[in-house]
Amino acid sequence: MLSVIGPWLAPLAPDPTLLAMTCLMAWGVGLPGCPMSGTVIAMNARYGVPMRDLLGHNRVFALSRLVPCAAVLNVYAAFAL
Repeated sequence: MLSVIGPWLAPLAPDPTLLAMTCLMAWGVGLPGCPMSGTVIAMNARYGVPMRDLLGHNRVFALSRLVPCAAVLNVYAAFAL
């Protein structure tokens, strides 16, 4: 994803570290919350946990990680030179 987004944003000259952190945090938080991700499907198939339960628990995780991720990105953006 970063290899596609990077060239699109290159004319804006973004901070590469901030861009990489944003993409990695989006991937890390979004992966468990997506019902069609391979991780969720594999957990459903392997352990037989209903998809509804998996997504419910994963959405709680995703929502609980949004605030710390946003805080880290804002602190980095404020203090990066």
